[in-house]
Amino acid sequence: MQDSKHVRAITFCVLSIIAMLIGILVVCFTSPKPPEKTCSLILKPLIQRSNQTDSHPHSIVVALFNDDNLLDIAVANAGSDNINILLAYGDGTFASQFSYSTGSDSNPHSLIAGDFNNDHRMDIAVANVGTHNIGVFLGLGNGVFTGQTTFSTGPSRPWAITVGDFNNDNKLDIAIANYGTNNIGVILGYGNGNFSSPTTFSTGYDSLPLSIAVGDFDNDNKLDIAVVNNVTNNVGIFLGHGNGSFEDQMIFTTGIKSQPYSIALADLNNDTHLDIIVVNFNIHNIGIFLGHGDGSFEKQTSYSTGNNSYPISVAISDFNNDNKLDIVVASSQTKNIGLFFGYGNGAFATQVNYLMLTSFNLHSIVVNNFNNDNVLDIVIASYDTNDVNVFLGSFNSTFSDQVQYSTGDYSQPSSVVIDDFNNDDKLDIAVANTNGSNLGIFIGYGDGKFSTQMTYPTGSNSNPRSITVGDFNGDGQLDIAIVNERDRNIGVFLQYRNGTFMPQETYLDTSYYVPFSIISCDFDNDDRLDIAVAYRYINEITVLFGHGDGNFSHGMIFTMYSQYQPFSITVGDFNNDDRFDIAVANELYWYNNNVGVFLNYGNRTFSDQISNPTEFGSYPRAVTVGDFNNDGKLDIAVANFQKPTIGIFIGNGDGNFSSPVIYAIAGEASPISLTACDFNNDSKLDIVVANSGLSNVAVFLGKSNGTFSSPQYYSTGNNSRPYSVATGDLNNDNRLDIVVANSGSNNIGIFLGLEVITFTRKATYSTGLSMHPEYVAVYDLNNDTQLDIVVANSNQDNVGVLLGYTNETFSIETTYSTDFRSHPISLAVGDFNNDNRQDISIANANSDSVGFLFGYGNGTFKKQVVYLTGNGSNPRSIATGDFNNDSRLDIVVAYTGINSVGVLLRYDDIAFESPVIYSTGLGSEPGSLTICDFNNDGRLDIAVANFGTHTIGIFLGYKDGIFFNQDTHPLEDFSSPVFVAGHDFNHDGQIDIIVANKNRGNIGVMFGYANAAFRSLPTYPTGNSSKPNYVAVGDFDNDSRLDVAIACTGSDNVIILLGLGDGTFSNQTNYSTGNGSYPNWITTGDFNNDSRLDIVVANYAANNIGVLLGYANGTFSSPTPYFTGDESHPYSVVVGDFNNDSRVDIAVANYGTNNVGLFGGLW
Repeated sequence: MQDSKHVRAITFCVLSIIAMLIGILVVCFTSPKPPEKTCSLILKPLIQRSNQTDSHPHSIVVALFNDDNLLDIAVANAGSDNINILLAYGDGTFASQFSYSTGSDSNPHSLIAGDFNNDHRMDIAVANVGTHNIGVFLGLGNGVFTGQTTFSTGPSRPWAITVGDFNNDNKLDIAIANYGTNNIGVILGYGNGNFSSPTTFSTGYDSLPLSIAVGDFDNDNKLDIAVVNNVTNNVGIFLGHGNGSFEDQMIFTTGIKSQPYSIALADLNNDTHLDIIVVNFNIHNIGIFLGHGDGSFEKQTSYSTGNNSYPISVAISDFNNDNKLDIVVASSQTKNIGLFFGYGNGAFATQVNYLMLTSFNLHSIVVNNFNNDNVLDIVIASYDTNDVNVFLGSFNSTFSDQVQYSTGDYSQPSSVVIDDFNNDDKLDIAVANTNGSNLGIFIGYGDGKFSTQMTYPTGSNSNPRSITVGDFNGDGQLDIAIVNERDRNIGVFLQYRNGTFMPQETYLDTSYYVPFSIISCDFDNDDRLDIAVAYRYINEITVLFGHGDGNFSHGMIFTMYSQYQPFSITVGDFNNDDRFDIAVANELYWYNNNVGVFLNYGNRTFSDQISNPTEFGSYPRAVTVGDFNNDGKLDIAVANFQKPTIGIFIGNGDGNFSSPVIYAIAGEASPISLTACDFNNDSKLDIVVANSGLSNVAVFLGKSNGTFSSPQYYSTGNNSRPYSVATGDLNNDNRLDIVVANSGSNNIGIFLGLEVITFTRKATYSTGLSMHPEYVAVYDLNNDTQLDIVVANSNQDNVGVLLGYTNETFSIETTYSTDFRSHPISLAVGDFNNDNRQDISIANANSDSVGFLFGYGNGTFKKQVVYLTGNGSNPRSIATGDFNNDSRLDIVVAYTGINSVGVLLRYDDIAFESPVIYSTGLGSEPGSLTICDFNNDGRLDIAVANFGTHTIGIFLGYKDGIFFNQDTHPLEDFSSPVFVAGHDFNHDGQIDIIVANKNRGNIGVMFGYANAAFRSLPTYPTGNSSKPNYVAVGDFDNDSRLDVAIACTGSDNVIILLGLGDGTFSNQTNYSTGNGSYPNWITTGDFNNDSRLDIVVANYAANNIGVLLGYANGTFSSPTPYFTGDESHPYSVVVGDFNNDSRVDIAVANYGTNNVGLFGGLW
């Protein structure tokens, strides 16, 4: 009866697996944030670690496994019956995993880390559901673990595991949720890695406990246990006695048919009492139980995770650095994570979803800082795709959705400023309401919120247009000046001492002047604020000099003529003479558009206008200043209403400016206001623009060199028509916020600045459309000590050169034609004309030629020089060597079409002799070449793999670059050799030959003798239909004997043959590269700087490269795949240190996507 109910329960929940307990992972940072502020996340995968096929990773734990103070990862793989260890490098990347078996059919579901034998090294315990035991792996402190020791739990099906000292003996114990026997089990630790038999405590009939956590719920300094009971829909609490025993279970309901699956603990409301968080799988929410500190809890408060989300795992941490805990959830039936930002009082904001992966069934989630940058990162186990994904966080800037405050019906606000008007260290807002004919004041509360508007009349139908702020009467209180367009005057509001203002006093009352824009500063350096006003329709700028008592003298006025209808005014010291100058945006018809500058002479007079033209027909409407290129000289930015664009005038420091650099704004934006500030705290000025036509604001992030990124847009609401923009820190979080005056919707809008987490990925470098790169090589082509990349682009008949920079990036590819339909298929690099500059030789398969690109020494090359190889010769591969000992490089080419090899000797520093042809035999189809001195006579010889006749051909060097005819060495019938290389495998001082026989599925070795004779040895099978395609040679077990690695395209694996030093090899070890991966190319390098050779393989069909890390004992990690792009079809791979950081990098030729991909070494 009980078993049948188990079956029904499992069928009902439609999952055979669930998530383990995620421990309490809380990382607290310092910068406090407001109670309702949330953080926006943009998550992109940085790196993916694939487990074995159908490994089905089920649970993750994070700990320090090798004493390097870097957080490592352990994964329980339910499908492959093992755990994997990923050791961290401290930059957010991890070594390929070490695997440890948990036993056949063990089905490990949950794991936990702890020091079980008191040796100060982290150990691992795993719950093996299939074999009904707990497996313990003792850590050696170097990331390596002993084999598993098991402790039986009886027929319990242990599903989840956690640790704690339950009997206060300073030795870690283990607690288990037993799914099969409806109880929890406690096994007490002896402190030496061994444990007692389990003591069980019932969770109730048919409860099916699935997740477990440990904490002190009643503040008695004795550990208690919490468990989620999936079928009885509750949380069970076991209060501990401190001696390893517990009270009977107390239950707290999670709701009818809720099926809770995972649990986590933390103090969510800062009352020093532990609270509980559960994920309720079947009702698609999380539940919060706030603790009372006595072992009891409030009723559950729930937050939706979305329809049909089926949440399965939960973690807790502070994502937005506001010292308030947030909750992150992984759901099994979505491709995203959900983040609930906490308010610090036990309440949470509505879930924000972030797309994480392209697959469903995210199964376990943990949070921590893996790259030591004080920004939280995320690790997710994806059950369906059999991998672990690491997402590295970094902060950037964005803004919240707009919050609006009404300025009154039909008020039409047109200008906004931000300042602290009531001296409470909280920023307030002042706005000029044009149609409302009043000044509006919003008092700030310091948290991004504001009072309702207080208004001060500016006169009936006065139409106030522009506003400025300053202490005009020297009383330490900020006052306000405003231009009243229709009343044709200036209004000054002096402040009382509480943020309220006296009635307006007016200046410059005229019957015909129309003031339009206003600014205040001390123009005459008398420590009294003055006011400057732009009169649009009479083309004048007027300065009113202040008395310092709130009055402005009609007798102390200076007027300048702008000539071009000034629309906006600002100030700055443009010529570095410590005097404030004036800049105006002038728009007079479509042909007179400029920024006018008036230099201050310091005696209450100014220069004539210096005009700086904007774009033709631009209609500049707003102007602001800042040092955009960090040269200590003020620059000017202007908003061009009609184009729509912004223009940047870089200042020379003498009052003159460069021509503007233009940045486009999308659509019919009609930009009308802008200001400069630093939004992302990178000490580089940014610009925000109010776009009245599109009802949005655009943010241009500065790069500190006078240039800007493309704009980011934030809506201000339909038909809001923002007319003015200002910035300030409205919520005291050290991040600038934005305020706009929305003239169309009669309100002000507030955008709070947020920190956004972004993630990076390595870039690829395009080689052009349909290039089909087939061969890639690296060399320093321009003598700058940086490795460059050369690519043979077979489909576009050219060779591409990418010059390396010091920051691991490359120039845009420069291509050099190899002539129409030449189909370059192979290349070699060398100094062919003895000018100490690197040149390139190319085998052009279709044009029956060998081409040379002679280098200038700076990374550029002359036009190709061509040497014809004969009609139908079809040169397939190319190699270089000095065949006649004249200190000049010569060339040998394999001609598939005419069954021969051709030798091109260089006879001077410019030209090569015509090729001398040596037959390889009828139907031989020579392909792969190698050059060695096989008979130790000081002359280079040639070996070629003859695919068609299943032979190896040897051409011994005679003298003066002449070769004997081919000495043919037959292989097995139908062997079809595709690769040949020469090495001394038996340490006799003679070069031996290794051959990859593709159609026979084996590797052959030919022993060399002093007379250049060879003896074939037994072959080494690589498997039926394995199709070995490429071979790499190296010492993989540090025994000073050469070993072999083989890429097998047919069987999708890499095979290792360890050399015995006598030319023979041990039995092979196979490493799968993934079903259907088609590994095409292989090479070696020490990728993690551990003095052990590693392997990289190009998996053509799987669109990735696989890296196998060597352990120096002849074994390797399973391949870690690195994605090269959809349909990229990586064809060949080469390694080198491209950025001089003493780390080996990888370059790959992607045949399908026509680019070269670069993977930078991170170790």
